[in-house]
Amino acid sequence: MLLLLGVWKTLPAELEREIARLDLALRGPDILGMVLDQLLTSAGIGTPPPEIREAILRAAGGLTTIEAENAFALSIVETGSVQPKLVTREKARALKSGGLLEVIETTESLDSIGGLEALKTWLIQRGEAITQRARD
Repeated sequence: MLLLLGVWKTLPAELEREIARLDLALRGPDILGMVLDQLLTSAGIGTPPPEIREAILRAAGGLTTIEAENAFALSIVETGSVQPKLVTREKARALKSGGLLEVIETTESLDSIGGLEALKTWLIQRGEAITQRARD
């Protein structure tokens, strides 16, 4: 029995029938939070405020624990703390390296969109609905 771990690659046709594929779910914010806490503790950095911590974990969503840990560590090396923006940058880099998606960064904001004031107001109000505070 041979166990292959890692990103799924295309196998030769003769091996396709001989291999059982098992897709594992990505870790949720609870596990990523433990990874973040362990890294902050080992780096001697205090826990960020709850809203920043939640933004960091939201930015790390969809990453494996190793990718998230690397993104957190890189942010600490570059800035001395974990920044959601840097975690998002590393997530975009991981997506680009996969070759399936392209991430396009924009500088646009709701202010640069003309009209639709009622929609913009509604979006701003509902943006708070996805926070941990709203879930509590």
